[in-house]
Amino acid sequence: MLDRKIVLVSNNRETLDGVRAYLQRAGANLSGTARLDDASAAATGADAVVLFADDYPRQAALDTATTLRQLLPRTLLVVVTDDVHAFTPASFARDGCSVVVLRRPAWGWMLVEAVRTRSPVVGGDS
Repeated sequence: MLDRKIVLVSNNRETLDGVRAYLQRAGANLSGTARLDDASAAATGADAVVLFADDYPRQAALDTATTLRQLLPRTLLVVVTDDVHAFTPASFARDGCSVVVLRRPAWGWMLVEAVRTRSPVVGGDS
């Protein structure tokens, strides 16, 4: 059972609905936002944030990831993107920070495993 508070950041309704359903079945407590400007506030008190970076302009997603790392360094950041190199864990990791980058498509089990293990691996088909 994945007993974690997770915030989903995506402006794609299908993504939110599908991921929400899967993670809820896994036992996660979920909330979400479609607005990058609201991501930090929504993530306060969360165990993890899952950012679907490709739903937004690249620089805006990078800026949001950076802000999340600065404001919430102990919160796991999982970035799902086609551009894994732009979001490499080394780009955002600092002492105490955890960043996981998953290549799209990232399946529900990959998100569960990333949150459960908190390991900074890059996954998905290349």
